[in-house]
Amino acid sequence: MADPPTRWRAGGLGLGGFKPRRRGGGPPGGPPPPPRPELAVAELTGRRLVFFPRATAPALYDEMLTTLARHGCTPEAVVDPPGPDVAGALVLTGSAVALVPRTAPPPGTVWRPLTGTPLAWRTSTAWPTGSGGPAVRLFAEAAHEALTEHGGLLPQPPNPPLFPRPAMEFPL
Repeated sequence: MADPPTRWRAGGLGLGGFKPRRRGGGPPGGPPPPPRPELAVAELTGRRLVFFPRATAPALYDEMLTTLARHGCTPEAVVDPPGPDVAGALVLTGSAVALVPRTAPPPGTVWRPLTGTPLAWRTSTAWPTGSGGPAVRLFAEAAHEALTEHGGLLPQPPNPPLFPRPAMEFPL
């Protein structure tokens, strides 16, 4: 059975088209923030940022820090709390900002997209090389459509990366 058309192959996997998902964040709640549609990356300078543990995705972690630095952000610290409850507590106490995909923000917090969408994680379907076919192609198309309409994925990358990742889990 032939694989569906794909632009990428990695580690014995065929990968479908990548869709980006925008990241954003914001200061904790309290008095409502002035109405602003976006948050400039440089405004995060001097704040502690909540990230995932670097060991889970080192290239993505490094890409995020590099992108933030290129857009004028020098965080006070980057913390990787042991779980979402601790991450939420750090944000609620005002001691950190979490860069997360758009969801309904928990009470006491706000979410705003970052200006210019500098951080967008890529999502793709994957299948073992040689096991693709019409069902895989239909699933990949349906998954991308559903995630674009209801899951916050962007139909097109907002801005192509200015610089390729120095090291990656998969090739572009």
